[in-house]
Amino acid sequence: MKTFRQFIVLCEKYSEEHAHRKLWNYFISHPEHGKEVRDAILKKDYDKALEIMSTEVDYSKTDKDHPLHFDNAKQGFSAKHGKHSGDEDDYHREIDDAIHGVLALASQKKLRGAVEKMHPARVTGGSDPNARLSKTWKGAGGKNVTPKGDLEIYNPENPKERRGISMKKGGGAQLASAEAGELLATYKAASKSFVQRFHGNKTKEERNKIQKDIMDRIRRVANANTQMKSASDSEKQALKTSAQDILDSLHDEHPNLTRHVSQVSTSGKQKFGGRNAPGTAGVVLTGRTSKSPATAKSSEQQVSARPRQALPKGSNRPGNVKIDYRPAPQTPEVAQKQTPETPRQSRISQLKQSIASKQTAQTEDPLAKEKERIAKLPIHRQAQALSNAVGAHMRVQQAHQQSQQLISQPQTQQPTQSQPQQTSQPVQPSVPQPVASPEDEKAKRRRETIKRMDTAGQRLEAQ
Repeated sequence: MKTFRQFIVLCEKYSEEHAHRKLWNYFISHPEHGKEVRDAILKKDYDKALEIMSTEVDYSKTDKDHPLHFDNAKQGFSAKHGKHSGDEDDYHREIDDAIHGVLALASQKKLRGAVEKMHPARVTGGSDPNARLSKTWKGAGGKNVTPKGDLEIYNPENPKERRGISMKKGGGAQLASAEAGELLATYKAASKSFVQRFHGNKTKEERNKIQKDIMDRIRRVANANTQMKSASDSEKQALKTSAQDILDSLHDEHPNLTRHVSQVSTSGKQKFGGRNAPGTAGVVLTGRTSKSPATAKSSEQQVSARPRQALPKGSNRPGNVKIDYRPAPQTPEVAQKQTPETPRQSRISQLKQSIASKQTAQTEDPLAKEKERIAKLPIHRQAQALSNAVGAHMRVQQAHQQSQQLISQPQTQQPTQSQPQQTSQPVQPSVPQPVASPEDEKAKRRRETIKRMDTAGQRLEAQ
């Protein structure tokens, strides 16, 4: 039985994965052909890079000696029928679309190093001999070793330095079709990260209780899928409805769980035991459509629809849960519920508001900082200190105004016809005297008090 991915390859005359591989290796990893495009991309001149690639691809269609010409394409055609002359239009269409996909990939932050080092690309297809399931995934019941990536940007000298690329159609796509074992493994990984992210402020017992409740419900869904294998058509429909109700109830109660399930299904990080392990996909490339350009985003940024229960794919087979890439329509209330503030985010928001309030207060009240200092003084001294601060501030303002007036006055006076011409001396602007601060006033009063006490002491000695 062929997989869905293999079925698609049979129907395609030329695969989009090989079109992207071919253009990446020509424009990005080739030391000569790709130099001009690489330089433009590294300088973030993406319009120039797009123009160079488009012009080169158009020219290649007329030059049979060009590496990108149809006659020189060896890989990527139907595995069953091979390459035929009638495949040329499909080849050109895929190559034209791949221009935008390659540009989106090369512009992605995670792949900047690969562009600089001219790392090549290769198609991983429906299987990757280097992909290995993690012990955690296998222990939870997962068995499917199908890689998450379709394309791979890699360092030939270091197998660990790689980036998997998951390629999706612009109108939406399917991330996973999980039967019982794969479903349990997916939700075990997703529930763990979900609880850590949104319930990290709770005790370990409380977190374990939430995760256990999630897994108990998913086991009921998994059991329903397994029972569909031997159920009648009416029973299958009833089991499907029951399983979907459980999923809806679970995601209504934990709306942010949907995103974690999507991320686990997209990246494969937990499944294959590492962020960049063989089989994983750190970047999702979405093809362009008539309404939207091609995009390349980190797998952590991908949105998804709520998982949906599906009937078995054939007779004597279990049901499965579809995890889609296409975003589900959301009402404003649901969208607001999807992103509640965590305790940490709440504290940060409060701190930002406090700082903004203080800055606004200082802008509106120039004595705000001085008032904060005065508030720390004993009560019987606050009134006098405030009076001194206000007086000092007024004197500073007056001195500033006087200095501005003097600076704005002309330094020489031009003689008129009715006045004899006199040699005028340049007007020297008066320098404003330094104004005593509240601290200077306090020291002055202390000196006067000491002086009076000394005078009184001398009088007593004289008597």
